[in-house]
Amino acid sequence: MRKGNMFKGTMVMVLAGAMAIGMAMTSFAAGWQKNDTGWWYGTNADNTAWHTNGWQWIDGNNDGVAECYYFNANGYMLAGTTTSDGYTVNADGAWVNNGVVQTKAVGQTQGVPADTYENTYNAQGLSNIAIEMVENTREENAKFGEVDVLVGGKINVLYANGFRVIYPNDALGQELIAPADNRKALFKYYDPSIIEGEDLVDYLCGLGVGFKRGYGECDTNGSRGCGVKFADGHYMSWNGGGAITLHKIQ
Repeated sequence: MRKGNMFKGTMVMVLAGAMAIGMAMTSFAAGWQKNDTGWWYGTNADNTAWHTNGWQWIDGNNDGVAECYYFNANGYMLAGTTTSDGYTVNADGAWVNNGVVQTKAVGQTQGVPADTYENTYNAQGLSNIAIEMVENTREENAKFGEVDVLVGGKINVLYANGFRVIYPNDALGQELIAPADNRKALFKYYDPSIIEGEDLVDYLCGLGVGFKRGYGECDTNGSRGCGVKFADGHYMSWNGGGAITLHKIQ
């Protein structure tokens, strides 16, 4: 969080002197404020109220993407430390996970897509958000809000909309996994009752939205599971256990 960017070039008023006991914060506007002790965030026009005692998502530069900050009992933002509940904030005060600033779209709640990212579908029933996310870099996907990050042979990131993207460090390609409790978020026509490969092929090819029998389009992978090629070139694997994964166009 660069405070200069936050205010889009507008100078932040720096209060003269330290705050009085009881933190009598005086200023002329809501938003980020600073004095010799540190930063706080006023929540009303005359700055007689401010965030305290915990986390707050704040979109300081009005770009539609918020970062998360921790404020102490006196209202000051913590920076460059570990909070009392065990999370890390960087030198700018933003919550980071494995060095990555955590973000979410304004208006977004945990596990629910923001209104600004309506989950529409293409002609074959594939989520347009999923298509974008599986093609995006991790930096480009930051707007969807990282919730959890697993780092191993690959970087595995869970986003606030429930999609999980696996970013490879090899030639195997990028993947997106649908949330286990809402697989229709990825594929509009998902049916959990269909688990056998031949049944999946019959079901998909009977939808009348362009799937065809034949290798690479609507084919079985053994007795269970199905691999589906979409008209745009993306590939979806639907295994016998019901999990579905979208694969990036190679």
